[in-house]
Amino acid sequence: SIALLTPEVVLQKRIELMLSTRVAAINCAQRTVTLGCGNMLHYDALLIATGGSPFMPPIPGLRENAIATFHTRTDVDQLLARVRNDNARSAVIIGAGLSGVECADVLTAHGVAVHLIERREHVLPAVLEPQSAGYLHTAMSNAGVTLYLQKHVQRISKDTQHYIVELGDGCIVAADMIVCAAGTKPNSELAVQAGIVCDQAGIVVNDYMQTSDAAIYAAGDVARVKDQLSGAVIQSCLWPDAMLQGAIAASHMAGGPSKPYPGAVLITSSAFFGLKFAAAGILRGVPDGWKMDLNVAESGFELLVRDQEQIIKGFALLGDTSKLGTLRRSLLTGQII
Repeated sequence: SIALLTPEVVLQKRIELMLSTRVAAINCAQRTVTLGCGNMLHYDALLIATGGSPFMPPIPGLRENAIATFHTRTDVDQLLARVRNDNARSAVIIGAGLSGVECADVLTAHGVAVHLIERREHVLPAVLEPQSAGYLHTAMSNAGVTLYLQKHVQRISKDTQHYIVELGDGCIVAADMIVCAAGTKPNSELAVQAGIVCDQAGIVVNDYMQTSDAAIYAAGDVARVKDQLSGAVIQSCLWPDAMLQGAIAASHMAGGPSKPYPGAVLITSSAFFGLKFAAAGILRGVPDGWKMDLNVAESGFELLVRDQEQIIKGFALLGDTSKLGTLRRSLLTGQII
């Protein structure tokens, strides 16, 4: 784990830190929280910041075969321990979103032969369009990754030596380990049980991070928020957005002045296969009349999306990300560049 506050700071701020403690239930009517040990806490205001967990698709054999995930630092440590200690030399990764691509990069760097399976037509399907994704396909193939695109996993089993992954088209892939990187789901079970309004994307909140119960707030991966750029309702999933949500909720909970939450700004920044990557804004489902400019160079690409007034509405950079700051400012301010 990563410590963000020292014990001294916790004491100074009059925080009672209760580690290794599970919340079993929330009673909205009585404004109480019941802990796993049976003790009860009373609250005037409550923040639910329970985050998200790896989504496990309903694939026969997935849960029975101790499939690994790529979500926390502990997950990464355990994967690398299997490579070092168990001599795992091949892996199947289910899902080619950001986590799946990053996982493929880590494992190939440690000499593991990676088979990456994605249901949709290209990697990073939530971010890139097909033409720009093709450049990344080439970089991944050159690094030794075998891509299975527009394929789905039918079932998973295990023989005496390997995991056996059967695809929908009948193709069989054998590997020493399997990693599920099929996205995340909000940990909203406590809120659902308490009768707080939720949907599949998480807990519904207003502009001050209040839930359907005015005394209860939600922030981070568990909250269902507005995308500042597109206006769509999304699952919040980035650290800077979670910090801002928590600060706005805390101010409102304490009765202090609080600005409304402007919405999440999903700016993805990463690096894999020797390439830097950054993307933000509207890159999929671009409205009619908007223009997409893709400039491909030997070292990567630059994808820009502009509306009818030539204002930047989305961008993706692979390789050279030196324009990230300029494009981010343009995206947030509407300044034409």
